[in-house]
Amino acid sequence: MSEKNVVKVPILMKILEKRGMANQISKATGISTGNISDWKSGKSAPNLEAIAKIADYLDCSVDYLLGRCASRSRFPCRSQERWS
Repeated sequence: MSEKNVVKVPILMKILEKRGMANQISKATGISTGNISDWKSGKSAPNLEAIAKIADYLDCSVDYLLGRCASRSRFPCRSQERWS
């Protein structure tokens, strides 16, 4: 896998380090524990669909999981008014 194509998901990796979280996320999202194990070991990286499923399960934004925003809010970087 080319380094420039690897999606960095620092917050997600910290969450997955917590005991039992990989299994919980796997059961809730349908993402295999094998895939999650590969992400944790650096063999592969999650695709956008997987990151979005995990964000939905954790009730946070994709930006939060990517480390782009400090807030877990679904709208961490912009006010909701901008989207109306």
